[in-house]
Amino acid sequence: MTSLVAGVVDALGADICAGRLAPGTALTLEAVQERTGVSRPAAREAMSALATLGLVAPRRRIGFEVADPERWQRLAPEVMRWRLAGPARDAVTAELTALRALIEPAAARAAASAASASDRAEIAARAGALWSAAAGADRGAFVAEDRALHTAVLAASGNSLFRALGGLLAESLPPRAPDAAHISLEAARRHLELAEAITAGDGERAAAAAHAIAAADAP
Repeated sequence: MTSLVAGVVDALGADICAGRLAPGTALTLEAVQERTGVSRPAAREAMSALATLGLVAPRRRIGFEVADPERWQRLAPEVMRWRLAGPARDAVTAELTALRALIEPAAARAAASAASASDRAEIAARAGALWSAAAGADRGAFVAEDRALHTAVLAASGNSLFRALGGLLAESLPPRAPDAAHISLEAARRHLELAEAITAGDGERAAAAAHAIAAADAP
């Protein structure tokens, strides 16, 4: 997919998830071209991508129409990102927080026993980098390392379904306040506790640390 097509997918996906394009709205290729200024092949490719995500459905003699939200692939990271950017953000955040509270402690417990030596080294390194970012009030690095650490723990769990949720759950992590003064050393300390428990093979301690992190991030 070219960057041009990706841009069309992103724009239309955001409009659908925000309700600016309501369920049942007809979207011919001509309408997509007029709306986005792209060629017909690019419009067709973009609509096919949105259909894969369940946001639109093909209709004879029309082209496509916006699908009912019940058909959306809600676990797709792209759909989650668009929903989080829309008016349903608070409700979606609450749903994701509840999912994290269930999944991440179980993944941390599993990682404490299933993680390889390289997995443990990466988790420890990510936690250390997160602490350094917090200490240096580097918001960009803090957010990046936060997401990388959570993804690494899910991957180290040995559970392919947990691993597949990595991108989705990363979307739910709080971006933190734009003011660097609000980057929390306490949050970094909780992540260090998580990493130390996993590297030590202490599943219960790891699960407790993951639960504390999810609870602290709750809206």
